[in-house]
Amino acid sequence: MQVSLPSLYGSFPVFRQIMLRERIGIVHGHQASSVIGHECLMHAKTMGIPTCFTDHSLLGFADAASIHLNKVLVWSLCDIDHSICVSHTSKENTVLRAGVDPQKVISARSHPSPPLFRRRFLQRQASVSVRSLRWVGCSPAGLCYP
Repeated sequence: MQVSLPSLYGSFPVFRQIMLRERIGIVHGHQASSVIGHECLMHAKTMGIPTCFTDHSLLGFADAASIHLNKVLVWSLCDIDHSICVSHTSKENTVLRAGVDPQKVISARSHPSPPLFRRRFLQRQASVSVRSLRWVGCSPAGLCYP
């Protein structure tokens, strides 16, 4: 507790000053292991500012580091307004690890849909010609490399 006290509560005056000066309307934190992200989410909720959390991690449940981080997530995300995960698996993992209401978590894929990508590629294939070029460089000593 003596180690986390200055970091957790000592940053509130500076955070508050920035939030008021810049007129911040929402605080968005990333990644489960970001200490400053969790601090800012907590301070924002203290000030009544809406919060959002994005999770990219798929952590386990058995090793010591994962257990510790999961407990931090339970504490940090208990009062979150919304959460975004990068896949459906990540969403399920976050709901299990942090005990977040599944209605507050959405899954936003960060990749194109394969069927749509293939359909668009096949439509363009007839009109696109592909040319391949290979650059070869040579050193002053006469050594060439691709």
